[in-house]
Amino acid sequence: MEKSSLSYGESHDPGAVQDLSFLDPGTPFAEVHYPSDDAEQRWFIISLAGKAIGYFSTVWPEKLEIYQFFICPGARRTGVGTAAAQMIVRDLLAEHKVVSFSVVNEASYHFWCRALHGFSSAEDGDTLSITLSSEDQA
Repeated sequence: MEKSSLSYGESHDPGAVQDLSFLDPGTPFAEVHYPSDDAEQRWFIISLAGKAIGYFSTVWPEKLEIYQFFICPGARRTGVGTAAAQMIVRDLLAEHKVVSFSVVNEASYHFWCRALHGFSSAEDGDTLSITLSSEDQA
């Protein structure tokens, strides 16, 4: 994978994000989720060599949170999801002191653990939570 061809950009077209989620109808997480009304949500399309391969969204109810992260099935297990996660978090930490995630299952939690190094984690009830701060960056 050519990391230099990996990019992301904000999308103002909800249909583009929804179209990507339809590529994986077999998983319960392949649908667009919306946070509470009081949270500001922004959508970003992840691209590899100009082709959309996934999306993520951020919300900001009190602190910046990566709310959803999705890589299309054809791009999985190639390292592109890990590279995208690292790039996104590095960029977000440059702007914000803290970036948080709430992951709803162990597979997602383990993906983020493998993708990112040097972060503190905490379990919060039934939801596994990961919080990164700019001081955690290697």
